[in-house]
Amino acid sequence: MKKIYSLLSIALLTAAVSTAQVDIKQYETGSASGPNLNGTTITKVASEDELVVIDLAVINKFGSDKLLRITRDKFVDVPAWSIAHTPPEAICWGPVPDPNFEGLCSQPNSDPWTTSNDFTLVNNGLAQLKFDIHTDGPGSIHYRLYIVDGSAKVDSVDVIVTTVLGIKDQKNEEITMSIYPNPVSSLLSVTAQGLDGNFDLKMTDVLGKVVYNESVVGASKKVDVSDFKNGVYLVTVLEKGRVVQTRRVVIKH
Repeated sequence: MKKIYSLLSIALLTAAVSTAQVDIKQYETGSASGPNLNGTTITKVASEDELVVIDLAVINKFGSDKLLRITRDKFVDVPAWSIAHTPPEAICWGPVPDPNFEGLCSQPNSDPWTTSNDFTLVNNGLAQLKFDIHTDGPGSIHYRLYIVDGSAKVDSVDVIVTTVLGIKDQKNEEITMSIYPNPVSSLLSVTAQGLDGNFDLKMTDVLGKVVYNESVVGASKKVDVSDFKNGVYLVTVLEKGRVVQTRRVVIKH
């Protein structure tokens, strides 16, 4: 399993929201980049067992400070993904810069769902909106993420993730990766079976900062996360620089 980040296609949508008062762009290493994605659809093609990550930047263009939140609506869902991965999705929402990004990641448990961590974004200030979903089997989801000011939906972006049979290579099909416990408070065990030799193990926080990176001899490794901050992290196994599989883990002390 591997992460996919690139925007594979963008198509216009008709969304019942007011004139754009925020800019929505790609989020890369602490800044916004690329064209505005307001009112568009981000389409991802994934394998049947893949962690799809979408990183967006939201910029306040109201002309004044605003208390903002995110609402997520489902138009098409794949219930099997929820059964296989609990939760199958996560949404992180918070201002930039915030090196800790604590308490800002949530697992949606209803539809529609709204973030509880509203915050005031200063005029022209930047916020990070990270959405990820773990596929499991064939299917296609269609979600809409709204930026909300009070009770008004001021702008939105759609996300469609579709799995395609056979896009994983044979090498990845033979590799199994497991992490436990999850959530974890002290020692995290990571096991990767089916690799030719040693592997590299990397952990990143929701801001994309690498918090752990080590070459592993053998098939397993225990990582002491007792000093890591609470939050959602991505655990990635790499072989010769190539991403093999990724898992999401929650650290909770």
